[in-house]
Amino acid sequence: MKKLIVPASVRKKAVKKVYGHLLKLAFYLLLAYIAAEYMYEGLKTTNFGNLSSTVFVIFLIPFWASGVPFKLIDCDWYGEIIKIELENSAPEKIDNHSAPPVTQKALVKCDNGKLYEVDIYDEGEYFFGEREKVYQVGDKVLHVRWTDYITPVRTKASAHRPVACVICGSKSPFGTKECRFCNSSMEITVRKDEVKK
Repeated sequence: MKKLIVPASVRKKAVKKVYGHLLKLAFYLLLAYIAAEYMYEGLKTTNFGNLSSTVFVIFLIPFWASGVPFKLIDCDWYGEIIKIELENSAPEKIDNHSAPPVTQKALVKCDNGKLYEVDIYDEGEYFFGEREKVYQVGDKVLHVRWTDYITPVRTKASAHRPVACVICGSKSPFGTKECRFCNSSMEITVRKDEVKK
C-alpha cells in the first residue's frame, strides 16, 4: 500500500466531516426513537420476535443513512482508475458556463488488488468552450481517509489537466497549493520512493 503524505490541516477538516456524520446519526437516531415509540403500542400485541426485529431495523437504518459505518472503516488508498461509467451526461461543447455536472462511477484498483467504486464529479473546468476532463482511465488517484472525493496524481504529461480538492471536490489547476473555495491544502502526495515508475 502506498503511503500518503497528507497535511495536518486536511486531516483536521476530514475529522470535522466525520463529526458532521455523527451529528446526522444522532438526529436520525432521535427520529428512529420517536418512530419506535409510536409503533410500540401496535407492535406489543404481536409476538416478541416481530417486535424485537422491527425495533432493531428501525434503529439500524440511521447508521446506514448517516454514512457512519462507511466512514469508520475508511482508510487512505492509492490506485489507478481502470473503468469509468457515466450516470448522467452533459454536452462536450458549450457556449457558456451553465452545463450541468457529469456524475460518474470510477472503478479504482489498488496495488494490493483491492477494488474501490467511487463517485466522481466532472464539474467542468472550461477552456476554449470545451469541457476539460479531470478523470480518465489510467489516472493514478488517491483518497484520504474520511474525505468524500478522490484527486488525480499528476505527472508532467498530465500537468495541463486540473485536480480536485479532497475536502470539497472543487477543481483547481495542477500546482495550486490551496483550494480556492475551502482553502484546504492541495499538497497531498505519495511517498516518492514507493511510486512505480
